[in-house]
Formats: sequence, structure tokens, C-alpha cells
Amino acid sequence: MSTQNNTNNNRTQRRRKRRFTIPTTTRQFQTCLQRLSLKGLSCLFFIADHAMYLLGPLLIALASVIIVGLTYLYFCVMLPMMAGTNWIVTVDDYHSYKNGGGHHAALSSSAAVEVERQSNNDVEHISTIQSILLAVTTPTGIFHTAIVAFFLINVTYNYYKCVTTSNSGKVYDSVVRE
Repeated sequence: MSTQNNTNNNRTQRRRKRRFTIPTTTRQFQTCLQRLSLKGLSCLFFIADHAMYLLGPLLIALASVIIVGLTYLYFCVMLPMMAGTNWIVTVDDYHSYKNGGGHHAALSSSAAVEVERQSNNDVEHISTIQSILLAVTTPTGIFHTAIVAFFLINVTYNYYKCVTTSNSGKVYDSVVRE
């Protein structure tokens, strides 16, 4: 019976210790602040740790969207402008470019075609793929596309390796210790 009373006494003493009391002395106040700040810091660290686990995949997705968007922008906007083929919009423009011997010969006939195009709304447009392929076949297009492809492959490969490389193991632990 006395063992049971001792156990009950210990439980009530533990409950009393856990109960919040208003600090009356400086020492009690300092102890209370330390406990609260440690709990607050551990809560902040918990939130920050979980936020980092969430932030990682979000940043990977953001970087992937940026890489795809810049690649699309290069091939659909920048490449035709740099190659000088961005004025080729319709099939008539395409034929005058091919038959006229390129950019300079076709520009002189394009002013007359522009007036005709404004009066005729059912003009057949070339596809985006045709515009890109036409721009890639020019010397400027070949040069710039080779450079862009080199950087695009390197950025994609290195980003993939950074994302998939594990940061654990004996070598990692020895580097962290140093």
C-alpha cells in the first residue's frame, strides 16, 4: 500500500512541476524565459526544416520551367530574328525567299506582297516548325544553335547531376569534418 502511495505522490509532484506558475523572482523569470525561448527555437527549426524539404522540389520545378521557357523563346523568337527569317510568315514569303535567293532578293518583292496581303485575309501561314527549320538552315542559325545546344546540354546535365547526387557517405562525412 505504501508503494502505491509513493507512486501517486510522485505523479502529483510531477504534475505540479509541469503546472505553469507565474514567476515571482528574477531567477524564476529567467528560467521561464529560457524554457519558452528554447521551445520557440525548436518550433522555428522544425518549421524551417520542413520548409526546406518543400522548397527543394519547388525550386527544381521552377528551374525546369525557366530552362524550357528560355529554350522555347530561343527557337521560336530569337533564332528567326538572328537568322533574318522572321519576316517569313506566309507561304508566298517562303516561296519568294527560296526562289529569290535569300533574304536580300526577297525583301524587294515583299513590299508589293505586303499590299496584296492586307487586301486578302485568307493567306496561308507557314507553321512554327517550318520557321524554325528555315532559320536553322542559315549559317547564322547553325552557329548560334550549336552554341545554345552546347550550353543547354551542359546546364541540363549539371542540374540533373546536382539534383540526383546523394550527399552522404564516407567521403562526404570526411569533408564535412574538415
